[in-house]
Amino acid sequence: MNSGSFAVAIVRHEVVLVQLSRTPSSHERNVDVVPFRHFGHRTFLADSSMSRTRIPTTNLLSILPTDAERCPISGMLELPENAYGQYAENIKHHQRRLSHVWSAMPFRVNFA
Repeated sequence: MNSGSFAVAIVRHEVVLVQLSRTPSSHERNVDVVPFRHFGHRTFLADSSMSRTRIPTTNLLSILPTDAERCPISGMLELPENAYGQYAENIKHHQRRLSHVWSAMPFRVNFA
């Protein structure tokens, strides 16, 4: 993982695309990242509510290939098809995991 690398990570309980803002040393347990929000198919916008944040390395779900394409608009990027597929698969896995945890809770409330 180097500065500028893209990854899929959990930030504030959400699966988002992040860019490492600096290269972490091998013994660091936290990394500084710039989060990006999903905007449309393969397109992401830099999250202005969290310009730079620090997350545990355990929250990094997968490192993406480094061939992300920058769009002409500052703070916007477009992922290649294979990297976007990896991002989408991580979201599905996280949602399935949360659904499983929710269904296992004995005190669920039925709103019907």
